[in-house]
Amino acid sequence: KRINGEANVIAVDAAKEFGAPKFILISVHDYNLPSFLLNSGYFTGKRKAESEVLSKYPTSGVVLRPGFIYGKRKVDGFEIPLDVVG
Repeated sequence: KRINGEANVIAVDAAKEFGAPKFILISVHDYNLPSFLLNSGYFTGKRKAESEVLSKYPTSGVVLRPGFIYGKRKVDGFEIPLDVVG
């Protein structure tokens, strides 16, 4: 939630304050996942950042929602096969 939400919100606010004419955010498509996943920090953070982009840049903000990225990722020493998740 902190990385995908709060950090991105700070980036949007800083860009707006600096005078950037537009902001592009790479978010994530939810694929109608179960609510317990959609309420996780990852998705709630992404949606919070999306709201901030569209609020600060109503006509020039862009939110891209690609599908999940495949591959492997290490979290706390454990390898997560991303292709199994999405």
